[in-house]
Amino acid sequence: MESSLQALRITHDELDQLTGLDISAVFMGGIIRPSAWRSRRHLLSLAITECLVLGTILIICLGK
Repeated sequence: MESSLQALRITHDELDQLTGLDISAVFMGGIIRPSAWRSRRHLLSLAITECLVLGTILIICLGK
């Protein structure tokens, strides 16, 4: 019974392919998950990502 249930489990790659969205611990299809604000690890990951994006935007905008 358990082996047949394991066959029904959807992997992260299959979920990405089926929905067309990038699903991760912090982001869910371009939207920040509410649970990211509750965990320090996820909050740190979010802050680093946002800083990198801001830095990239500044480099592109000021470089022209």
